[in-house]
Amino acid sequence: MDNLKKKSFEVPTLTRLALTLPLTQAVSHASLKASCILKLRDHPLMTRKSGFKNWPPAWTTRRLDESTKPTDEIGILEMPLRPQRFTNRLFLFIVHGGFRYIASMAFDDPAFRDELYRLLKSNIGRSIKEIGDIELSYSLSASLTKTQTEGKETVHVS
Repeated sequence: MDNLKKKSFEVPTLTRLALTLPLTQAVSHASLKASCILKLRDHPLMTRKSGFKNWPPAWTTRRLDESTKPTDEIGILEMPLRPQRFTNRLFLFIVHGGFRYIASMAFDDPAFRDELYRLLKSNIGRSIKEIGDIELSYSLSASLTKTQTEGKETVHVS
């Protein structure tokens, strides 16, 4: 068991994701990677502890007509904004149908927000749908440690 305490793997996730897996033997790099491919839209930290989902973003505009508020994964990312005053928020600016829209996203984990901001910044000019499709296994890596919890072993990615 000592040889399983700490290993580094390329894991398809952003920081601080904990996965609960029944581990009966050493976890190989290939099996872990195959079982954990996540698209950005499906990442567990995109959902707040309250259950509120950040994806797809809720778009709003300065126009007064409520019926013109688009929904879903629409538009082209113009700019993500990470305000210093609000350490848990990101703002996304998009263009869709000739109009600008904005969405506010709040996160329980400020480190996750920072990782997501860097990812969004590198994808300016892409569609929100394409960004939601990003497989995190190809963009970030993390270290893996194993602990024992109530008969199950938990794999922590940090």
